[in-house]
Amino acid sequence: MCLTLAQRSAKIGDVNADNMTLFLHCPIPAHDKVGMMGKLVVGKGGELKAAPQLTTLSKNRKPYQGVGTVVATTPRAGRLIVNHGDITGFMAAMEMSFPVTPPSLLNGLNAGDKIRFSIDGASSAIVSIEVIESVK
Repeated sequence: MCLTLAQRSAKIGDVNADNMTLFLHCPIPAHDKVGMMGKLVVGKGGELKAAPQLTTLSKNRKPYQGVGTVVATTPRAGRLIVNHGDITGFMAAMEMSFPVTPPSLLNGLNAGDKIRFSIDGASSAIVSIEVIESVK
């Protein structure tokens, strides 16, 4: 997922994404702890360009609302992979895996379902899911 974020950020704005160098920092807590950061060289590289800033995760429990399409569910791990649009005040559009609390919210979800969801700002976990359009 982290590489996908950096690759997608290379496509943002009026830049030549064929030859560039981006600063890569993965905000996933487990990756951040092990220092997952560095340079991502695309093509022949180029002047170091900073990736677009994402909003720092909130320390409060403010819920953020998102809409997206289910890519996959992993009930045993309590995670949902969703391709979502911008989550105002929280993060840019991307495909990402989120923890889901409680994991029972994943019951009945299928790949391709369009959903509306709420994310707890402090934990970055999805805490509610509503199916807007079901594929089955």
